Amino acid sequence: MRRPLLLLALLGVFASTAQAAGSPSMGLRPVGKWKRGYFVYAAGPGTVIHGAVAVNNGGTAAGAVRVYAVDSTTGQTSGAVYLTSGQKPKDVGAWIRVATPSATLKTGQARTIPFTLTVPANAAAGQHVGGIVAETVKQRVSGRSKGKASVQVRLRSLSIVAVQVNVPGTLVAKLAVGGVTAGGRKGFQQLLLHVANTGNVMLKPRGIISVSDTKGLALGTYALHMDTLLPRTAIDYPVNVKGRGLGAGDYKASVRISYTGLGGGGSGLVASAPAFTISSKQQSQVFGGTTNTTAAPSAQPTAAPPATSGGGGTAPLVYIGIGAGIVILLGAVYALGARRARRPA
Repeated sequence: MRRPLLLLALLGVFASTAQAAGSPSMGLRPVGKWKRGYFVYAAGPGTVIHGAVAVNNGGTAAGAVRVYAVDSTTGQTSGAVYLTSGQKPKDVGAWIRVATPSATLKTGQARTIPFTLTVPANAAAGQHVGGIVAETVKQRVSGRSKGKASVQVRLRSLSIVAVQVNVPGTLVAKLAVGGVTAGGRKGFQQLLLHVANTGNVMLKPRGIISVSDTKGLALGTYALHMDTLLPRTAIDYPVNVKGRGLGAGDYKASVRISYTGLGGGGSGLVASAPAFTISSKQQSQVFGGTTNTTAAPSAQPTAAPPATSGGGGTAPLVYIGIGAGIVILLGAVYALGARRARRPA
């Protein structure tokens, strides 16, 4: 299949074009001594905190930058992600007011931007996570690939510093397990396990999910090694089916997950035995309508889209993990006006 090589070629065109023209590159870091590389505040309801971030342009051209605050949530495959595509923040992102929302920096120039964080009077006890984002304003570069196709690259350059606020009160580590649904496509079969962090501290779950048919015959056991689950969030965690896939029919899952609160709240163990059904349509979406249900090798990407999902599009989630000064590039490459038909893969 030639698509990855085509993408590399197009990205190479973009890189050479950007290098010739010069481009800004904005970095971001917290001001002050922060052992973890990001902000961690212990603050009760009504507390007002003053802080600052330092933005610097390490690129080869001057550029404009936007600085704003966002909420964090749990990504589809677990781990913290940041909502940077225009969603109105409701948690930490709404508590922060940036003094200078935009600035223009010359090459090598740095600027300190203050912010104010106000914890609401009704803030719930526990951990709250958001972030401060520095986003390069220029987002689109165009070029041409040897006259064969017009190439357009859409680029978002983001640097994010996490902001964690620990509101005092009783800490509760609590995990809930829901149902199982079938997912996957193109030979990558998955089981989507619904898990919810119903407590108020971050969790690190570990466990297993075993699958059997209606007669009790064991069909497979899969390890669950989740990353962080943020408080008050829920996901349908994808579990890759290894070896022979599951055909259309009725099944039963046996789930056991242990978890520990990060920063307090204790630990626990949750067990569940949800039944689920794989329809002929779902089986066809994964295996192409054939009777061969041999799943793809276990090295498949864990983020393969579920068969039950609707359209495509770029998910509005950026940056897996919590940290500082991480630059994110989100690109969409389009080949327009190609003069010859695409060859079969």
